[in-house]
Amino acid sequence: MRGFQRSRLLPCDRALDGRLHLFERPHLDLAHAFAGDAELGGKVFQCHRLVGEAPRLEDAAFARVEHAHRAVQRFAAVVELLKVLLRMISERHHVAAKVIATVDDLERIAADDAADVPALTGWRRELFGEKALALKHGKLALAIEGGHVAVVERG
Repeated sequence: MRGFQRSRLLPCDRALDGRLHLFERPHLDLAHAFAGDAELGGKVFQCHRLVGEAPRLEDAAFARVEHAHRAVQRFAAVVELLKVLLRMISERHHVAAKVIATVDDLERIAADDAADVPALTGWRRELFGEKALALKHGKLALAIEGGHVAVVERG
C-alpha cells in the first residue's frame, strides 16, 4: 500500500501485529512432548492397557460402579418393554394407558414383583399386571406380527 505508515497504527493494532507470528507455524507438538517425557508416555500407555484387563481387587469399587451401571441399564430396558406391553394392552382393550398403570408403577414393578401399585391389584392385574410379571421373568415375549405388537408365550 502506498502511503502506509507504521506509526499510524493504533496500539491495539500493534498488539495484534506483534502476535501474528503465532500463526506462522504450530508451536504445539504433542508427539514430541510425549517422546520427551517417557514417564508420562508410559502412564498413558499403561492406562490404555488397563481397559482390556479384568478388574483387580483394588479396583473393586470401580467394578461395583460398573455393575450398578449395567443394572440401571437392564432396569431401564425392562421399563421400556413394560411400556410397550402397556401400550399394546391399552389399545387392544380401549382403555387409556395411564388408567391401567403410570410410569412410576412400571418402574416399581420392574424393581419389585410385589410392588404396592394399582397395576398389580384387581382388574388391572388381570388385564396387565400378570402379563407384566410374566414378561419380566421371560415367560412372555413381545414380537411384531402383521405390523402390530403381539405377545408370544414362552415355555
